[in-house]
Amino acid sequence: DEKGRLAFVEGAADPAPAWPVEGVAEGEIAEWCPEGEALAGAIAARLVADGGAALIIDYGPARSELGESLQALRRHRFADVLDRPGESDLSHHVDFEALARAATEAGARALGPVPQGLFLGRLGLDARAEALIEALPEWPERAARAQAIEGQARSLVHPGRMGVLFKALALTAPGPPPPGF
Repeated sequence: DEKGRLAFVEGAADPAPAWPVEGVAEGEIAEWCPEGEALAGAIAARLVADGGAALIIDYGPARSELGESLQALRRHRFADVLDRPGESDLSHHVDFEALARAATEAGARALGPVPQGLFLGRLGLDARAEALIEALPEWPERAARAQAIEGQARSLVHPGRMGVLFKALALTAPGPPPPGF
């Protein structure tokens, strides 16, 4: 801007988005991550050639949607994304639908995304947490450690915490689905 600070500006996307953005009204925001789609396509090509699976866990909606999700965190608090470059962690919601589409276009199979709570439940999170608690040594802090493990497991699957916002997407070569899907 006129004071030498970083600022957002209007302009055409270059290159043009590969996903349909029709219906975007004046002033609406459509985020697009071509590098993410290229990476999903490259991973898929490798899976098709060599077999295996890739697991992508992050946060964002299951379907592509309009809106702004770019955010900055500095010292565990939200911050202006353009303020003090290099001192904040920048993040945005993952477009799972776009990643899955890029992978399937490259020949792989996409499974999910499924909510993290469901995914971890299918993998046996409760049994794992119980096993960790059972294995704790008898010492004065045992009860507090057990409570911490229970709380952390609950946080991972609770719909109001990480259980729904975070999703799991599997990219695979042909074959049986991986556990959790």
